[in-house]
Amino acid sequence: MRKFFCCISVFFILGILCLGYYLTYTGGKDGSQGLALGQITTGRSVNAGEKKGEYGIYYLQLEGDTVVIYENNKQTVYDRIPIHRDSLPKELLQQLKKGKYIKNKRELYAFLENYSS
Repeated sequence: MRKFFCCISVFFILGILCLGYYLTYTGGKDGSQGLALGQITTGRSVNAGEKKGEYGIYYLQLEGDTVVIYENNKQTVYDRIPIHRDSLPKELLQQLKKGKYIKNKRELYAFLENYSS
């Protein structure tokens, strides 16, 4: 009888550990708050009232020799990046003058890696 309770206790503890691990990496039901391997995190949190923009998460606008990165509301400045206009293709330069949406951080970092000074 004692062996039975020991086995049940071990399985119960392993189950709790597995559940904790699962919740840590998936964030619960929707998986939106967990940590994914390879995910880039900045420590920024999204307010409860914020939603992703219709076109993307970030909005890029060229102001002088600086690309201003706005959050999807086009009012909150996320970052300012100095850029050489000569290094930009003409099409991209026109898009940045009008404003360009970026879907996610991966695309944003790829853009910055390719074109920032």
